[in-house]
Amino acid sequence: MRIKHLLLTAGLLTIASSANLSAAPVEYKIPATQDEFEAQWEVVAGEVDGTWEYVSGDVPYARTTAVNEGEKGAALIYATPVTLKAGDVVYVQANVSSEDYNDDEWFYIVYGTDKSTLADMKDDYSSFKCWGKSGGGVNFSYKPSDSSSMRELKITEDGNYFFGVRSKKHSATSSAKSIYFACAGIKVEKSVNYPQKVTGASAKADADGKLEVTLEWTWPTKNKDGDAIAEPLGANIYRSQSSDKAEIYTDASLIATVTDGVAGQKATFVDNATNSNPAISVPGKYYYYVAPFNAAGENSEYTSSSRIDCKWVGEDEKPLNPLNVVAKAAGDNVEVSFEKRILQGYNGGWINPEKYAIVIARQKNGAGDFVVIEDAYKGESPYVDTNLDGPATYTYSVWAVYNGQKSSETKSKAIFAGGAFDVPYSQTFDASADFNLFTVFGDNSSYKWAYSSSDNAAMSSGGYSEYNSTMVIPPLKLEAGVPYVISCDAWVSTVIDDSGDEGGEDPDPWNPWEDYSVSATPKATTATHNNVLRFLLGQEATEAGLKEIDVVEINKTSADKVKCNVFFTVETSGSYYIGLKAATKGYSDKKYVDNIKVEVSKTIPAAVADFKADTNLGADEAKISFTLPAKTNTGTALSSLTKAVVTRYDAENVATVVKTIEGDDATPGAAVAFTDALPASGKYSYAVVCYLGEDASDAATTEAVWYGYDIPKSVSSFSISVNTDGADPVVTWTALSGTAKGMNGGYIDDANLKYRVYRRQYMADNAADDSYTLVEEVSECSFTDSETADLEWSKYYYSICVVNGDKEGARAESSRSAVLGDGVLMPYEHDFTTEKSFEIFEGRGWYSEKDNANECYIYSANDRGATAGKENTIYFPPFRSNNSINLGCRVNFGLSRTNANTEENVEVYLCTLESDKPSIESGAESNPEAATIAGEDNREIVTTLPVTAAANDPQIENVKFNLPATGRYRIALRLASPDSKGVNLHSFSMENNLTSTGIDGIGVDATDSEAVYYNLQGIRIEKPANGIYIRRTAGKSEKVVIR
Repeated sequence: MRIKHLLLTAGLLTIASSANLSAAPVEYKIPATQDEFEAQWEVVAGEVDGTWEYVSGDVPYARTTAVNEGEKGAALIYATPVTLKAGDVVYVQANVSSEDYNDDEWFYIVYGTDKSTLADMKDDYSSFKCWGKSGGGVNFSYKPSDSSSMRELKITEDGNYFFGVRSKKHSATSSAKSIYFACAGIKVEKSVNYPQKVTGASAKADADGKLEVTLEWTWPTKNKDGDAIAEPLGANIYRSQSSDKAEIYTDASLIATVTDGVAGQKATFVDNATNSNPAISVPGKYYYYVAPFNAAGENSEYTSSSRIDCKWVGEDEKPLNPLNVVAKAAGDNVEVSFEKRILQGYNGGWINPEKYAIVIARQKNGAGDFVVIEDAYKGESPYVDTNLDGPATYTYSVWAVYNGQKSSETKSKAIFAGGAFDVPYSQTFDASADFNLFTVFGDNSSYKWAYSSSDNAAMSSGGYSEYNSTMVIPPLKLEAGVPYVISCDAWVSTVIDDSGDEGGEDPDPWNPWEDYSVSATPKATTATHNNVLRFLLGQEATEAGLKEIDVVEINKTSADKVKCNVFFTVETSGSYYIGLKAATKGYSDKKYVDNIKVEVSKTIPAAVADFKADTNLGADEAKISFTLPAKTNTGTALSSLTKAVVTRYDAENVATVVKTIEGDDATPGAAVAFTDALPASGKYSYAVVCYLGEDASDAATTEAVWYGYDIPKSVSSFSISVNTDGADPVVTWTALSGTAKGMNGGYIDDANLKYRVYRRQYMADNAADDSYTLVEEVSECSFTDSETADLEWSKYYYSICVVNGDKEGARAESSRSAVLGDGVLMPYEHDFTTEKSFEIFEGRGWYSEKDNANECYIYSANDRGATAGKENTIYFPPFRSNNSINLGCRVNFGLSRTNANTEENVEVYLCTLESDKPSIESGAESNPEAATIAGEDNREIVTTLPVTAAANDPQIENVKFNLPATGRYRIALRLASPDSKGVNLHSFSMENNLTSTGIDGIGVDATDSEAVYYNLQGIRIEKPANGIYIRRTAGKSEKVVIR
């Protein structure tokens, strides 16, 4: 977008026979009405037809149709000429535009004393070019620009000169909607050799509030043309309360004229009632312009840099805000110090100290409004607040008032004051203002304790460096020798084990006492990580004034917060501070504290020491040992104990008291050891609580561990393999390994581990537990299954369980199956609803795919013989026939073809696996490749079936035949089409023990003229050898003997 704006204003010249130019530029605008336009402007005809028309609007203008290059169009001139003399220099500019952004317009500025012979001022490609507004419309700007030398015109003859414009050419594109050259006015300025600007000008208001200003400047040494000033100098002084040029540099703003200027010398002028007319009458901001002049004229080059600003003259109307407001506790009072600002006001003007006052307001605990405690304080700093509202955090706001005007406020930092809190003291952080009572300090101002929107205190983290931060509870009144306890809930964002590894889970979910992490004074945790909370005590809320009294491990998440209890006493009564210190490292490391409470503690026994509950190999027992406490929670000696109770917790957190130590056995400091017989192996934890009368100690606990034989882990399912190359399948697996072989970290008898082998017949994708059959229990990692001969033909999986004593681990099942068994049970119908069911088929070139229309699977094939040298044959599961009387069989195929334009055929074969009759000597079909499928090398064709049904409407084909004898057989289906586009199998079923079919049962096309041979069982024979056969030709059947 090429848009430039230059806004200049000036009055219209009155129409006269001629006009004289001053040094100031004169603008001849297109007037507001057409009548005025026609009266003030004139159209001078050109060499081509054309005129100028008036266009009204916010910026009135005249327009003409743009000419082509080389044509001379009509000129628009201002009708009143300007009187000029030879040697004069004038600057001429036109306020022009095109009416369309897609139309660049070039133009001439014309001038002359004779309208009929106007000359083109200059011809410059870039200086005399304009364009319209993006999106359409005019976009006026003065051309040539103010900085261009193209606007200069030197007058060579005296005369009255007319000025105007005319079109030169256009560059409108096809997208331009109009081709007009527009003009909104002409500006003419006469060059005057006036003095250059004054320098070093300044304006200073009277310091005592008088309505006068002292101006200072340095006179110029050269005129506009660069020659030295050789004549008297003067200056007109202009003043305005507006910073606008039009308001400052105008006759109405002229207040004085100085005529005694000396080139290069400094000058001073005092703007007051004596020297100025009019004088300053009201306080305020004032702006000046000093315009030097000589005999040639006045310097009119006013710019914003020429303006002289005086911030404020006279008495200011508003005060400045006080600075450096600091609140400091002083005993039970607060000292509020501040810095008054009475040397000048808000605008830089004079301030009367007698009218100046300070207002002081106070806010408690960071909540609610500030309450004014002094509304017109005129004393000195500091102000002492002696009327505090008890112990709290206080924030002070201080501002100044002057002549009814208020300054902005300046606030102090919040401080704690008003004495100390009594015990008991509690804090639950229910609101952000609660945290204002705490003092916080540490290594980094960003990573520190702060109030959390979850209504607790949180220490934030960031970066890879470790940062420490301490939050200090407000002072508490404590008495010497009294036992106190500070308690709180604490937790972390990321749990870390002692190795330094991070984890989000609780390392000990079985321990019912884990919410109570208790310590006596002094004590240090053994944790090697920074998930700890340090407790500090002292009489100053500073790092140097607080000393560590305890460290508690808080390595738990928010789901099971740690309950911290720290006991302590003080030697002298007074006000004390308690600090909670933590460290964070890393972006995810955060610490949290809530529910802080400080109260007087009962005198109770300390917890037992050296508490252990050891396992004893695989025995269902725990070996318990500990030392009874010799001191109280405050560190004083115990003279006696009432009892110590040992409690066992099972996995369901059911408690059982297993031992009570009392009487002489409960001697302070005594060692205790005994064996706890467990009801069964499992996970248990223990706790010991000591009593002094009815007052109980804090519980000492053990982590929950497994006692007795543990449940073993599973072997890797990927390590289980099944080899079916031999007569019987061989299952192998990798032994259980690793250092932690138990599910619960308990005892594993490595030397006597057993493995149970299970076999599962495939029934569905998800097997039930009762479908697993225990085959054998072995000590080795290998097993040969010799009991598969009588199994139903199916897919089978093997699973392994590890046995540790009487504990059996979870089954690990092989990922791959094995097809085992003698045969399927007849009658048989195959399940097409799951893809895995096809794994009991054998063959080549067939594959399963989803039939979405019928929500089942189909088995499909297409011709691969020509490309892969393999026949596409599927072998169905074997079956057994034991009825020598009824040898009839029926097989049903649901078939379809993929392409309705392709002839498709399939061949049905009977494969003999075991027969009670010698093998047929002739007619057997052999696969081109080596026989790897049972029955593949001993098969005979039964019939050929044409496949004509569409894929969405499969046809059921029934094939009936007689078995040659009792035995074990299987059916095969071969794709016989040489250029198959695809055959689909939608269903398959078969049954045997049917009444044997006779020769009439063989179905042959009556029009078949070629001889077809069948054996006496009704099976078609492709290449009959010597023997007796039934031959059918053209519908005629006869018995023949081939020798």
